[in-house]
Amino acid sequence: IERRQGPQITKEFSESAEHPEMGPWAGRRQPWIEPAEAGRGATWWTKGDYYGDMSLAFKVRFIGLRDGSVTLTLEGDPEVPDKGLKLAFSATKGSKILTVTLTRDGEHLDQVQVELAKSSCKVEVSRKGSNLLLIVDGQPLMARGL
Repeated sequence: IERRQGPQITKEFSESAEHPEMGPWAGRRQPWIEPAEAGRGATWWTKGDYYGDMSLAFKVRFIGLRDGSVTLTLEGDPEVPDKGLKLAFSATKGSKILTVTLTRDGEHLDQVQVELAKSSCKVEVSRKGSNLLLIVDGQPLMARGL
């Protein structure tokens, strides 16, 4: 019996030094596209179409150590940055309170706050059907239909 051959990965996908434009498409390690103006206040996008349920987990750091915010856009369009479902996470220096605001196309839908014990937290966002679930450090903060 011949040995089953695994999937072949073409040179364009495996040699990122020769084809850097393919890196974001080739694997899960590089799903985010670095903007030309990278740094504070930059907007990062993923390439790809996502259908059905989705989950995303990430860390928010430096809570209480400096002022800052980060916005996660679902159903976004790079050409129309104000559209879409947005979760905005914000914190101020000297406070361990993380504020999360939910908007759709600029319309305020919900806002929650949580006081954290540490200066970083794990955020989990899940979209199941038309429901959104937000969990911060294992604590459900927002569960709502959209």
